Order: sequence, then C-alpha cells, then structure tokens
Amino acid sequence: MAEKEVRAFLNVGEMHQGWIDKYVAMSAWGRKPTLYATAALVFNVLANGIKGSLAECGVGAGAHPGIMHYCMRFSGQYRKIYLFDSFEGIPHATAEDIPDDEHPGDDIRKCVGSVLATPGVIKSTGITAVSLPEVKERMHRWGAEEKDLVYVPGWFQNTVPVTDTGPLAILRLDGDLYESTKPCMEHLYPKLMPGGFCIVDDWQLAGAKRAVTEYFNGDVPNVIEIPDGAGPVFWRKAVV
Repeated sequence: MAEKEVRAFLNVGEMHQGWIDKYVAMSAWGRKPTLYATAALVFNVLANGIKGSLAECGVGAGAHPGIMHYCMRFSGQYRKIYLFDSFEGIPHATAEDIPDDEHPGDDIRKCVGSVLATPGVIKSTGITAVSLPEVKERMHRWGAEEKDLVYVPGWFQNTVPVTDTGPLAILRLDGDLYESTKPCMEHLYPKLMPGGFCIVDDWQLAGAKRAVTEYFNGDVPNVIEIPDGAGPVFWRKAVV
C-alpha cells in the first residue's frame, strides 16, 4: 500500500482518537499514531470476523491492551486479551541485540546500558518497569473488564511456550530484545489466524528485527510502516 492508502486504512476517526488521547495516550511510550493503528487493526479483525484472542507481548503501562478492550466494548464483540509481561522492566541485552552489517538497526544498549546478559541468565535493567497491580488499576480505570483479561506475568522465554492462548486475531510484539521477541514468534505467531495482524513495535531495533527475520528465514512478509510512528510496523497474515 502507498502511504496515502496506509493512512486511510489506519484512520479510526476523531471520536476514537479522542478517547485514546484523553485516557491512554499519557501512559504510552510510543507515538500516538501507533496507538491509533492498534485501534484500527482491532476494529478491522472484529468487523471481518477474524477468529481468535488478542495478545500483547510487552504490556508496559497497558496502553495498547486498554485500546484493545475499548474497541471490543465499542463493537460489542468480546475476546480474551492476553497480557504478557515480566512487569519488572526490560532485561539486559544480549550479543544478538548488537547491530552489525548483517543485522542492521538501532542499538538497544542506548536505552538499557552496555552491560550484556550472561548467557542463560535473565535479569531486569528496571527500565520501563510498571508493576502488575498498577497495570490492573489502569485497565480498570479505562473500563476494561477483568473477565476479558488474562495476565501472564514472567519472562517470555518461560511463559510464552506454556500458555495456551488458542487462536489469535492480533499479535502485538513489544519486547524490545532479540531474546524476548524470538519465543513470541516461535510460539505465538503460528497461532495467528490468516487475516489477522502482527504488529512489531520494535522493528527499528536490531535485535527484535533479527528475531523476526530469522523466524521467516529471511523471507519476511511485506511489512507496512505506521506513518509518523517512528518505526513500528504491521502486516496481515496471508490467507492460504
């Protein structure tokens, strides 16, 4: 799609943008167009009857899951929303996060520091940490119903492989790191239904992009950059 078509596709209108701006935008680290894009893609799968739950891997303060539930309430169509997060912040990077000629991109170490993790050891930097109780409070304040939310606390490497989400209509990845993105692609992407959307918030980061690229053995789907989003991309899973 040309940029003009992408902007039209992701345009949710002033009413929905107004709700996002008023309630959740202040709790998001990304730019507003990425929030509007989440709403547009959720509305799309609901309107087109794409089966499955919604998943956010890297909840932060809860802005995107909050938007997901808002879309469900507005549409009167309810699904489960899986909220995967350590609720302890971003872990230390690994060697796979360091950009090079083969794996270009931004260097996450500018955000989390230069200390690399010991192989096999996951330790938080504390950066962007938002506690589970705080996220739950925000979700409640934004109108989300507890019965629709499945919180999955822990490191993705430990939780994602053993969590039965069932089919997914939306898979949003915001794990920042190679080691965080890899298990989500391996264990959750196969559950994404044809016609559903995958959103990669950290496409500009070398490690996250490397994990996605390796999963597809280099044959990555045609990703669409969110206009004015400063890096996040999405694509629709092909209907076979």
